[in-house]
Amino acid sequence: MLTLTQFSIAPATLSQEPVNDSPFFGDDGSRDLTAGLNDCDDEATCRHRAAPRWIAAVWLVEQIDNGAVPELAVGPRRFADVGNDHPAAAYIERIAELEITLGCGDGSIFCPNRTITRGQISAFLVRTFDLPVPENPATFEDVGEDHTFTNEIAALAETGITIGCADGSVFCPENTLTRRQLSVMLDRGDDWAIRTGASSVAETTTTLPADPAPLPPPSGGGGGGGGGGGTPPPVTPPTT
Repeated sequence: MLTLTQFSIAPATLSQEPVNDSPFFGDDGSRDLTAGLNDCDDEATCRHRAAPRWIAAVWLVEQIDNGAVPELAVGPRRFADVGNDHPAAAYIERIAELEITLGCGDGSIFCPNRTITRGQISAFLVRTFDLPVPENPATFEDVGEDHTFTNEIAALAETGITIGCADGSVFCPENTLTRRQLSVMLDRGDDWAIRTGASSVAETTTTLPADPAPLPPPSGGGGGGGGGGGTPPPVTPPTT
């Protein structure tokens, strides 16, 4: 059950970068991972949980609009799998309006419950912050010239939004993005925009593919914080 919770400032330090003006970020650059529209109410558990596409939409809009809750306009929805009753419908409509996403597959759906890989979030962030792509995009050993998100990942590295994973020589583009990682990348992206005076939302977009994965179960009252359940049946990712 998704609920809109009261936000508070989390004490954990997730980044040493300067912060933005969103009420969801503390003075130390950390985001309260249980704040706002959420399905997780325990900070220690939330930080390690996968970030589904709907959470990414919510956090991106909170970042762009400084915590303001968007209104859901009257009219047909842009995506067939995101109805008026979806708690994040207004946020998903907002990032579609800003052309941060055109959906997944053929663009008629958003795939809100599918988790995002580190490679895929690079495309969202490039569009959100209108990041420049470096002339020589080769940055990490595991991101070749033919990778779908070579340019986007290189842009994150060039602007300091990412320093890679493990020893920094690789990016782990196929790894599922955690909520803590998303929080840190958003904070660094906002700092880059502040330092450079860049626009907050990109003007051009392409359709973002999505990994098939279930929405992590909500953090219940007394349950252990594990991954929950068994392995879901394989699903073929949509093409773009």
